[in-house]
Amino acid sequence: MRETVSVDQLKVDKVLYDFVNDEAIPGSGVQAGAFWKDFAALVVALAPRNAALLRRRDELQAKIDELRYVHEDSAVDISDEINRLQKKSQQLTKEIYSKLTAWQIAQVARHPQRPYTLDYINGMFADFRELHGDLLVELRYRSAPAVDAAGDEVGIQAALLAELRAQRALDERRRFTGTGPHTDDLEIVLAGRLAREHASQGQLRSLVLALKLAELTNVEARRDDVPVLLLDDVPSELDRTRRKFLFDMVGGLSCQTLISVTEREVVSPLTDRVDFQVTRGQVLP
Repeated sequence: MRETVSVDQLKVDKVLYDFVNDEAIPGSGVQAGAFWKDFAALVVALAPRNAALLRRRDELQAKIDELRYVHEDSAVDISDEINRLQKKSQQLTKEIYSKLTAWQIAQVARHPQRPYTLDYINGMFADFRELHGDLLVELRYRSAPAVDAAGDEVGIQAALLAELRAQRALDERRRFTGTGPHTDDLEIVLAGRLAREHASQGQLRSLVLALKLAELTNVEARRDDVPVLLLDDVPSELDRTRRKFLFDMVGGLSCQTLISVTEREVVSPLTDRVDFQVTRGQVLP
């Protein structure tokens, strides 16, 4: 069990408490006691309101689940009512998260059931689409070496705090934080080698397009809404084979796709295709 410190009406993780008192507050002109007192008062004041909103959202979700169950076994169409409640639940969720304090945002970010970066990467990788070639493609999430080597969340937290302490003097001179999760990166590996160092221009364009199509599919699945795909002069940057792969996949997408090109003939025939020409600022059929 993680050690906590009692501060006014709060229980604060000891690692965070020590970091704020020993690393963050010194030199800021703020007294540690005053900071924790005001912070606790703010959390206590807002907690009942947020708790009530969360209960309301849970009630709406329970009603939605109940209606869906009834809808499956009923001849009566209640899809409009389900959609209305879903929109209300989404609006309530936005209201809740728009009023969170900085500490509550931190709590959400550290929640055990939060989606991790690897969850999104795995979701994208499951829908990764081949545009050309048979070389193995891998996606790797990279942090600082010490963070990568950590085996669990406690180890990751310790590694991040150690990095922050080691870089603090440099960060203060630069006036920005040069280490932490915001500096993490996504590596694309092609046939066992970093794509940015070894892939050809055509391979790099194909990889970026495949990632964009995977992102589109992932967004559609998570938000239950179909995005619009914009391809600005992309076909002209691909060879004939990659171009065919691209249009074969675009033709199978459920979303609306807008493609801009300088040469009409580079676009393959597509179902329900409508062409427009832009001349001197005017859009013509």
